[in-house]
Amino acid sequence: MLSSIPHGHGQAPLHPRQTQGEIMGFRKEIMEYRKEKIRKFMQMEEETDDEFIFVIVPAILEMLNDEKRPVHTSEYTGAKKMREILEGHEKWCLSEFRMEPQIFKAISNYLRREGLLRDTRGVAVEEQLGMFMFMISHNASNDRLQKAFQHSGETIHRHIRAVFDIIPTLTYRFLKLPTSNETHPKIASDPRFWPFFKRKQSQVAAVLQDFVDFRVKQTKNFMDELNVNTKPSEDYSIKNCLAVLESIDELSEMEKAKAAKIFKCEQNREIFLNLKNPEVRLLWIQDEISP
Repeated sequence: MLSSIPHGHGQAPLHPRQTQGEIMGFRKEIMEYRKEKIRKFMQMEEETDDEFIFVIVPAILEMLNDEKRPVHTSEYTGAKKMREILEGHEKWCLSEFRMEPQIFKAISNYLRREGLLRDTRGVAVEEQLGMFMFMISHNASNDRLQKAFQHSGETIHRHIRAVFDIIPTLTYRFLKLPTSNETHPKIASDPRFWPFFKRKQSQVAAVLQDFVDFRVKQTKNFMDELNVNTKPSEDYSIKNCLAVLESIDELSEMEKAKAAKIFKCEQNREIFLNLKNPEVRLLWIQDEISP
């Protein structure tokens, strides 16, 4: 039984014939050794606590108390930028937006009149279109747009997305397919193209029909990719959207009133009703009505 006692540090194994005093002395050495290990461990813990209290905690408090600095502080706002470009020399409008000022204004007025875009509290339709045209003309990043128009990244993203959302509608309104039985006046009136019309009428008609079929298929695929739905659906009516909106208890009455306005857009109604997860639907609504 005595031989099973731990040896300690550097001690020989106990022998059954050792005296009781030697055994007690050996046990005392073991206790002292353990006390020393515990003392060193506690000292290390105290040093760690001191480091946490005197180094880490002040750093955290400084971060918490650090005041946020405004980012967009320039007096040259997006509204001023748009006014200066549209009222200045047409060269700068061509450089910034790749179109003349009068054309830019006409497009802005059309989008506003047709209800495709609307003025918000801080961003007019002209500035929304300006952000979009500046982005695609210069391959501008969100950071560059923030600096150019002095708006937050979220505001820039929201208005750029709004312009992207109306592209399918504009495509459907302005892209017209050529007719299969008419020749473009420029081709028909140019003598250089006359030799091509010496072929038989059936051959010409076949070529034109192939071209028209190709263009019809190409346009249809393009419209499908843009998710253009030209057939009205009762499932996505404003009435159904408002019924679902009223059932969302997490929204206040004021928020519901604001949310009802976004259902003027058919695409918004379709997205809202197709969101089956209530939490995702709530987050989407809050994002749409945020200023």
